[in-house]
Amino acid sequence: MLALRRFGWMFLAVVTFAGVLAVVVGFTRGPAAPEPFLVEAHLTDSVHRLRLLKLQAGALDYDWQDPAPPIARALSLPGYPRHVPFVPVHLPGRVKVDHWGRTHRDVEGLSFLFRIVDEQGRYDDLPGWFPTIEFEESTGFRFSVDAVGVAADHRHWGVFAGTRAPIPRREPNLTMLVQQSPDASPLRFEVPNPMHRPEIREWMPQPLPITVQTGPHAVTLRSLVVRSPTQIEPQFELSTPGWHVDPGFLWLEDATGNIGQSLSPFEPAWKGVARLMPLDAAEAAPEETWVIGPLRIPAPGEVVPLREERVIHGVTLTLESISGGGADDRSETASVEPPEGSHTRVMQGAVEALQSAPHIKLLASSADGAFHLLLRMTGASRGWKTARESRVGPTQKRTVLLFDPPEGADEVTLEVVCFPESMAEFVFEPPQELRDTVLRSLDRPGSGTEPGSRTAD
Repeated sequence: MLALRRFGWMFLAVVTFAGVLAVVVGFTRGPAAPEPFLVEAHLTDSVHRLRLLKLQAGALDYDWQDPAPPIARALSLPGYPRHVPFVPVHLPGRVKVDHWGRTHRDVEGLSFLFRIVDEQGRYDDLPGWFPTIEFEESTGFRFSVDAVGVAADHRHWGVFAGTRAPIPRREPNLTMLVQQSPDASPLRFEVPNPMHRPEIREWMPQPLPITVQTGPHAVTLRSLVVRSPTQIEPQFELSTPGWHVDPGFLWLEDATGNIGQSLSPFEPAWKGVARLMPLDAAEAAPEETWVIGPLRIPAPGEVVPLREERVIHGVTLTLESISGGGADDRSETASVEPPEGSHTRVMQGAVEALQSAPHIKLLASSADGAFHLLLRMTGASRGWKTARESRVGPTQKRTVLLFDPPEGADEVTLEVVCFPESMAEFVFEPPQELRDTVLRSLDRPGSGTEPGSRTAD
């Protein structure tokens, strides 16, 4: 008991001495000087402020150390900032242009970092605070979060950091609007634009309809239908039998270097990129076709590994396995379409063939992932079919084809057709209707020659 009391007194003495020492040091040295920042604005609670610490093109790294000694942070002694936990920020500064799970482009974005401070300029945190950001150009158009070009944000302990593209690159000064809550006005920050482009080689738009030739395909952009202030629907015509144009543009571009789905309609021209897709009846050259088999249909529950390979248009095709009905193959993630009348369940992470659903697994890979596959089977009742695919990394596709063989059939032949990806590009003027929508929101008359509008030289 006496030893316990002695230990307690000793512990108290050590803590007291450390506290007094920290206070003395605190009053003599004081807290570390605050970090430099670009601009700040008050939040709606009139207590906290939001500071923009960093704004730069490309990658951003930020690692902050609490200036208070550990004992001062633990005891919350005066003279030191309140301890705020911190997670280092490392932003690669790149934004992926994705479409249906495939990365088509990788572009440099604008990286930013904000921190919250209290009334004394000390870093603080506001739990449950999830801001959003927009960039406003002089025309009044706002670049908001784009479904095509956005990277994951960093939101921890009063830090708001991220990378964005597209942005207004014509503006020498950048207007950043941070929305702190849905019912509050956004915070406005005016700063020099790190991604300003003073000299831009303008594009000349072509009048609709526009016809372009890509390989053997002649594609015509007939018209543009405005579905919403941020969505246009192109109307295409394609001359090649057995092919069609994927609905909508994969992405839009402008002459300043922006890529996305929602660009400024005040640009003189947009470039729309469309993708051509083969249909079941698409004709293929012999060198684009790989006939595999005949393959023995395994017994129910049996999985037969296969490692046959063929290279077509730079795409490496690997026949991985064929499985009998009732086989449970959990080796890879896949999305599959069950044959009619079967009891196959579709699951993320597993393909469970519970009844009459034999299946074949095919892996296709290339340097850029730019290819299309069509599959046809003989000795099975499914006929032509484009199997559903799952992506295995940015340059690979794994296809799982389920088939329903006729009764008594013991083998099947697979025909794989591989087409290179075909793209069509169109340069056109953004619809006037989109400009009018922005101008109406600013109470300006709609006109293509408004002061905020731009024309190609």
